[in-house]
Amino acid sequence: MSNFDTFAPIAGGLPTQAPNVFVGVTPDDLATITASGYMNDLGKGALTTSRGVVKQNDVIFINYSESGSFPTPTSTLNVFYVNVSGGNYSLIAFPALVLGALAASNNLDDVASVSTSRLNLGVSYWTAVTVSHTDLATGGTKVLQASTGSEQYTVRNIILSGAGTNFSGGGGDRLINVQDSSGTNIYTAMTAAKVQSLAATRWGDTGVPFPATAATLGASTVAGESLVAKYSGGTTDYSAGSLTLIMNLQRTA
Repeated sequence: MSNFDTFAPIAGGLPTQAPNVFVGVTPDDLATITASGYMNDLGKGALTTSRGVVKQNDVIFINYSESGSFPTPTSTLNVFYVNVSGGNYSLIAFPALVLGALAASNNLDDVASVSTSRLNLGVSYWTAVTVSHTDLATGGTKVLQASTGSEQYTVRNIILSGAGTNFSGGGGDRLINVQDSSGTNIYTAMTAAKVQSLAATRWGDTGVPFPATAATLGASTVAGESLVAKYSGGTTDYSAGSLTLIMNLQRTA
């Protein structure tokens, strides 16, 4: 049997058709209020008046207790609907997806992760990543955009910021690629002259050239491969140096 301190309608529906909306407060916990038959005493026909009588799909906002005596700091407000089965009137919590619905007035401020939502929507975005000589030493790579599963990304723009320390020392003569992990798509191969004398440079200018293969311009990374920075050309790694790449990327799959 239900055990409400207060229980009242806040919006009326059409009898036997559109649901009514109620609000209630109970000291019972979630397991108790969702037990089969909890609402039998308030089921349609159980009372002699229409006030408080519930039917299939009526909606109830309930403040219930999670632990201890009510009210407690752990009391919870949740939304339930009435389900009638086998003559029993029971409460079913709305799915989390419904409870987590976005409010239009919030203009997407209430998404769980702005960055993840942006990636999932395929919206282009800017990111800045620092690449050091230690990241690239002995065949190393620096992840510029990680891929999970079969995700793919397209490079829309690359800017060498000019900030950092010139790559130098050890007789280093390497170029630095921006590519997918396997090197199937090489979006630029920054020249040794440019990384040894850093200056703000846009993609397509001398030192940060467009891809050698025209089809790579606008091509997505291989599915599941990260976008990385990696040495290419030359014979010897640098022993000093650090640069910052500012990139406009878009998730395409």
